[in-house]
Amino acid sequence: MIKKTSTLQEIIEAIDALELAEQEMLMEIFSKSLKEYRRKELLKAFETARQTYDQGEVTFVSAAELLAELSNSKTLTT
Repeated sequence: MIKKTSTLQEIIEAIDALELAEQEMLMEIFSKSLKEYRRKELLKAFETARQTYDQGEVTFVSAAELLAELSNSKTLTT
């Protein structure tokens, strides 16, 4: 953990040493990278949900049934 912290601190210091235009460019690159990472994570979640659906492991219920089930689970845990 100490090594990670010191590495992160070194990165922060290196970014602080950049010119403003370079910092802005880095922020744009980092922002695009984060968006791509989030997109990939969302795709993974969708693929998992699709597999669950395809395997018949999905149960369809009405909103009222869902609320009743949630209400019952609260009373069981308290």
